[in-house]
Amino acid sequence: MTMAKNNKIHPLLSLTEQIDERGLMVFDDIRRMPVYNEPYTTPYMTIGLNLEGWVRTECDMRPVCFRRHDIAVLAPHHILCALESSADYRAMLIVMSVKFQEEMKRHYTNIYRDNFFYLYQHDLSLTDKQFASVLHLFQMLHTVSLMESDNRWQMLGDLLDVLFLLLQDYRRQNGIDDHKGKHWVVIVNPSFSTILYVEIHHTRASYRHVIGIG
Repeated sequence: MTMAKNNKIHPLLSLTEQIDERGLMVFDDIRRMPVYNEPYTTPYMTIGLNLEGWVRTECDMRPVCFRRHDIAVLAPHHILCALESSADYRAMLIVMSVKFQEEMKRHYTNIYRDNFFYLYQHDLSLTDKQFASVLHLFQMLHTVSLMESDNRWQMLGDLLDVLFLLLQDYRRQNGIDDHKGKHWVVIVNPSFSTILYVEIHHTRASYRHVIGIG
C-alpha cells in the first residue's frame, strides 16, 4: 500500500474493516470528493449517483465530468483522480467489498461474467424519470445495508441485480451500445495498470504517489 506524500488519506481506508465485514455499504450524503489531485485505487467496486452539482475527475487518465443525474460504475483497481467539484455537489455511493463481489459473481452470472466487470467509458446520463427509479433503488439498498438480517446479503444482491439490469435497459434506451466492447474490461494485472499510471503521471505533473487501498 502506498500513501500520498502529503498524507491525504482516502476515507475508505479507515473503513476497510467495516466494508469487508458488511460486504456492501451505501454512503447517502457525499458533499465532496475525499481526495483531490491525488490518484488512488481500491479493490472495491463502486457505483456513484450524482444528485446535484458536478465533479471533474480523471479515470485511468481519461477526463470525465460527472454531472447532475449521472451514474457511473467503477470496477476495482482502476485509477481515479478527482480534480475539482462544484459547491453544490452531492452524491450517493455504493461500495462493494471483494468478498461481496465474489458472491455476486457466483449468484448473478449474467451480470458478473467470470473475470469481467462493468466499467463505463463515460457516465450514463439519466433522464428525470430514469433518475427517480435509480434513486429509489439506491435508497432501498441503503435501508437494507443497515439491517442485521440473516438474509441481508441476498436482499442486497437481488436489489443490485435489478439495478444492473435496469441500467442495461437505460443504456439501450439512451442509445449506448454495450455490444461494441468498449464498455467491458478484463482485469489482468491491476498492479501493472497502477504502476503504468504513475510512470506516465511523472511526465504530466509533479510527482504523485497513487493511494492504494487494500
